[in-house]
Amino acid sequence: MIFDRNVVEFVTVAAEFCKFLEQAEAMKRSTFVDTSLKILPLLYLKASMLPECETIGEEAPETFVTEDTYEVMRMNLAGILAEKDDYLDVFVSDMKYSDQPITKCISEDLADIY
Repeated sequence: MIFDRNVVEFVTVAAEFCKFLEQAEAMKRSTFVDTSLKILPLLYLKASMLPECETIGEEAPETFVTEDTYEVMRMNLAGILAEKDDYLDVFVSDMKYSDQPITKCISEDLADIY
């Protein structure tokens, strides 16, 4: 199963994604965003095509990132994206699955809540 075509393709794309992130500090924002918009959907697609996992042995493989590594990556990406490093954080449960933006009316209601 390890050498299944879908597994090999996923690992290849995942390795390219990791390499991309490690080298991102030297990139211009436009290059970073353009490449991200291409590689992330590909990574998602390859992950969705993975076969069911079979456990080998009793122990689960280690899966972790150190806090230091995470913070270095976060700071590098924040530096690249600068003032464009925004995302919408919504605390209204009705908005969780909405495809409509929050209106001023709802925003004012949120201000009253918080």
